[in-house]
Amino acid sequence: MNAIAFDCGKPPSARSRKGSVPDEDFRESTLRCRDEIVDRIRASFHASCPPTSLRVGGLEASYWSLVFRVGCLECGTGQFVKVPKAEWHDWDIVTITSDHQSLKMAQNEFRSLEELYAFSSGLEDAFGAIKPLAYWPEYNAIITELAYGRDLYELCREDTPLWRQGLSPSTKGLLRDCGVWLSMFHQSRSILGPRNCVPADTLTSVDIDIQFMLKNGLPRSMAASLRDRLRNLHTPFACRRARSVSGFEVRNVLVSEGRLIILDPGEIQEGCVFDDVARFLVSLDALYWGTPRFLLPLPLGKEMRDAFLEGYRAYAPLDAHALWLGEIKQFVWYWKEAYAVLAIKDYSRPVRSLVRKLYIDRFYSKAVINRLEALGG
Repeated sequence: MNAIAFDCGKPPSARSRKGSVPDEDFRESTLRCRDEIVDRIRASFHASCPPTSLRVGGLEASYWSLVFRVGCLECGTGQFVKVPKAEWHDWDIVTITSDHQSLKMAQNEFRSLEELYAFSSGLEDAFGAIKPLAYWPEYNAIITELAYGRDLYELCREDTPLWRQGLSPSTKGLLRDCGVWLSMFHQSRSILGPRNCVPADTLTSVDIDIQFMLKNGLPRSMAASLRDRLRNLHTPFACRRARSVSGFEVRNVLVSEGRLIILDPGEIQEGCVFDDVARFLVSLDALYWGTPRFLLPLPLGKEMRDAFLEGYRAYAPLDAHALWLGEIKQFVWYWKEAYAVLAIKDYSRPVRSLVRKLYIDRFYSKAVINRLEALGG
């Protein structure tokens, strides 16, 4: 859940890809729905909170949701509203509520938030989760408590300037705790019986993403090379199965007074534990995505990865080869998502080609090839 410190005077959160949008950019039906939601939330606040103390944050639009915040200046509490949507271009709550895929996304996410909250409630004080309050299907709105703190990825960025020689103990400790949390979640929700994780399984998933990129400008020679090298991998790896948190990555962790709060779990369902571990590691490698620093080496990248893996291995073992295979799968997925974002940007054809070649393909092809070489592919 994209919950950050509530302050109507602050600029839009970096977490929202589009940020706060002027009301006139939304349809009247969406603004009416927002006002109805606010009225229902207002009624839920404590009677001691005067109406004048309530503040409503700006409506924010990202690729997959509409969000806003309602907070009380008197008691310091707040609620966060998220309307998941399946179509990037859809900003109208009325049409979102008539879309089956958007409704399914919200229902799955709310169930996952409930599971995550129940799990985290039994942990020590170092870990937490957003408390889900309600799901209102008539608006496709998920209501949660509002969390206050700093985004972990922002703290990691601050701690990794080009001149820094080592990761600070505090950041290292936070990343280690992320590994501990994920390992404990997997251990508590493991599914009996290992399953062989064969490269062919990964190839099927990767091939779908490569096919999408081919339609959007990926050089055919690059696609053919990746497919050939993946087909050269034959050795199966034992894969532990557990409940998988598909949204667990560095941008979805909040730090509040030294405590980790897990946000945006996505849909929690059965999966391979290596996918979750690989997803977090790949999100660290993509820490500077969207900035010029993305193209430069990350000097402390290995130190960040090692801190996270140290925490995970404190509760469960990891097979390095299976992890590399998982990272290939996640890197290609991020690569495909970058192509999807580029496709909706209002760039000229020459600029689009330049961004694709120098910014996207350059980084992701190198990352995938490095891991293929580690696997002997």
